[in-house]
Amino acid sequence: MDMPSKMTIVINGKQYIINHTESEEYIHKIGKYVNRKIAETSVDGMKLVESTANVMACINIADDYFKAQRELEDALKEIETLMKEKQELEARLSGLQRRY
Repeated sequence: MDMPSKMTIVINGKQYIINHTESEEYIHKIGKYVNRKIAETSVDGMKLVESTANVMACINIADDYFKAQRELEDALKEIETLMKEKQELEARLSGLQRRY
């Protein structure tokens, strides 16, 4: 297991020290994503109270997560369907090859 590193990221104007085992680029990417989600909660440029903005950002992030999870499940179902089709076609091909 990698040893954790510490780095500081800024989210919604505040600095947070993050312990991580990922690349700094990845941690910055996460920070930018969370910061963008908090910024999306502002209405016509008016900032929400910090706790409200954080909860709204969490809701938006959870929405993104569940949609991505659903897309993954749909893709896995499609792969399963295609694999069954492939097996059926291979069986048919094998049968035809034996006949000729």
